[in-house]
Amino acid sequence: MQITVTDKHHLLNASSLSKIKARLYASFSKFGFRVSQIDLKVRDLNGPRGGIDKECKVVVRVERMGDIVVSSRDRTLTKAIPDTINRAARTVTRRLERRSIENRQMPVVLMGLE
Repeated sequence: MQITVTDKHHLLNASSLSKIKARLYASFSKFGFRVSQIDLKVRDLNGPRGGIDKECKVVVRVERMGDIVVSSRDRTLTKAIPDTINRAARTVTRRLERRSIENRQMPVVLMGLE
């Protein structure tokens, strides 16, 4: 699993980056080989003016399912980042469960056995 954290506005320090990567790994390692890549991007939408302007966006690449994109905004990144990671993990879980159920309910067609 490849994990990338992008911070163009230098909002995170080295300690925060390592904690975020560890949290991403802990949250998505349970999916094993199904999750091949995770990209987390943080940005400050309107600079020093304040407000609910810190955005965290997580893109999870799931094998045979494409990308799952989750984002959230808050006043601080300390709230936006964990919220986004948790929501992304729940979304991946739901989609994989749904796919598992769909695969089990597919009718079996036997050809030539009449």
